[in-house]
Amino acid sequence: MRTIAGACLAFAVVATAVPAARSQKAMDLPPLEVLVARAAGYVAAYQRDFAFLVADEEYVQDVNAPREKFRQSRTTKGEMFLTFIEADDEWVAVHDVVEVDGAPAHNKIDVRALLALGAVRSVAAQVVSNNARYNIGRVGRNINQPTFALLALGARRRSNFTFSRGDVDRTQPARTLVTLKFKEGRDAAIVHTAENKPIPSRGEITIDADTGRVVRTQIEFEVGSVKADLTTIYSPEERLSLLVPTLFTEKYVLKAGSHDETTTCTATFTNFRRFTATGRIKK
Repeated sequence: MRTIAGACLAFAVVATAVPAARSQKAMDLPPLEVLVARAAGYVAAYQRDFAFLVADEEYVQDVNAPREKFRQSRTTKGEMFLTFIEADDEWVAVHDVVEVDGAPAHNKIDVRALLALGAVRSVAAQVVSNNARYNIGRVGRNINQPTFALLALGARRRSNFTFSRGDVDRTQPARTLVTLKFKEGRDAAIVHTAENKPIPSRGEITIDADTGRVVRTQIEFEVGSVKADLTTIYSPEERLSLLVPTLFTEKYVLKAGSHDETTTCTATFTNFRRFTATGRIKK
């Protein structure tokens, strides 16, 4: 009986001490509005610095429909071109697939020729169709930019989001990471249905508290019977002196009638470099 009482007393001491320690750590962080401003300033500069980058991409998709005892997977390889178009306040990704499940891709788009002509906006429908043509599963999707969640911190959309402070991570050497939780208001503009109906989103952006640099994003939303969850991890690229998206994961859960299907996708990006073709993107 004494042993049990002693264990309970020790547990009580620990339980009361932990919140106090966390509270003390939180007190020396900048206010929420300062953290959001730092992150927004970083994203504004990032949109300029990131312009015209290309990376090698491996994209793995897996579709699992247990009720129908159906499973399918696909692996594609190629290049991804990614940039921010200021006039439209949008990130644009062009995926140039050269290999599908180990075999050469057919009728592939010539990304370099397209971008050299500065024609991305004028052939937007073609780009979207090309990006999605090797997708599998019942869920139609074309949100394939790993930088997509950064739109929540963009100058034109930020006022439609509410932010709150989430977890604080002090385990990293020489930096404190803070998670900013966000929720989109009724004037949702980031995600739309095929019929152009706005869908509100929510998620998290993890930043360096001192610099506002983004190291992770997560965004989720629901479109009818589909729940979507997208997460991006950023890592240093020494040659470019930038944090670049190196891992982008997607999860789509469809539950509609007899359909119960989960689609998971993992994109890995390596060898980031500047796109060297001359030309510019036109509005």
